[in-house]
Amino acid sequence: MVGSNIEIRANAVYTLAEVCQILRISDATARRWLKAGKLRAARVGRAYRVLGSQLLDALDQDRPDRRAS
Repeated sequence: MVGSNIEIRANAVYTLAEVCQILRISDATARRWLKAGKLRAARVGRAYRVLGSQLLDALDQDRPDRRAS
């Protein structure tokens, strides 16, 4: 799902547009993940900011070997 040349830093803060680009998902999908709790973010004004560690957690949830546990 994530490109091999993209490094997600745990302490970095990403905009929702950057998250969509990193995960290769649409804005609607990212907002759906936020609403469902699959991705956690903070609201800054009208925009969302996602901490890199939250992004990594969302990716771990999506891995098939983690779902089997």
